Amino acid sequence: MKSKALVTKTIMPKTVLHYVSGLLSVSEAATCTAIARVVGLSHDRLSRTLKDTKLEWQTLLRAFIFRAFGRLSGGHLIIDDVVLNKCYAKCIENLSWVYCSKEQRSVLGLNLVVLCWSNDTLTIPLAVKIWKKGSKKSKNDLALELYFPPEFGQYGKIL
Repeated sequence: MKSKALVTKTIMPKTVLHYVSGLLSVSEAATCTAIARVVGLSHDRLSRTLKDTKLEWQTLLRAFIFRAFGRLSGGHLIIDDVVLNKCYAKCIENLSWVYCSKEQRSVLGLNLVVLCWSNDTLTIPLAVKIWKKGSKKSKNDLALELYFPPEFGQYGKIL
């Protein structure tokens, strides 16, 4: 019950809604300039929105999903770790050598732990965390944090 209250009380800034609509609508590379053309806002306004440190993107994502799809029911949750290969990157925060099962070798990239909801027709990412090599937290710890966000207390004690 608390999760519904958390999502419905989140106010989604209009510029974020415009940005997400633009991402879904743009037919070319999804740059701020291209999105601005599609949604009728200035490129600078979208850029400022993306750089706003007050926005909590996980909470905004939940609010957007609730607004777009309503309350998700049925289906199942998927927790997976994903490697984003960034072999041509020069400098990205948290970049490290990680094993990629797709390529069957270590690659320079980012290791993400992702929580998704699926009804076998539609799969929606709900939350993402970056796993840092050498971190005190395991991927399983991050998965538990995605499943039981801090606002619910350690491992859902509030639930």
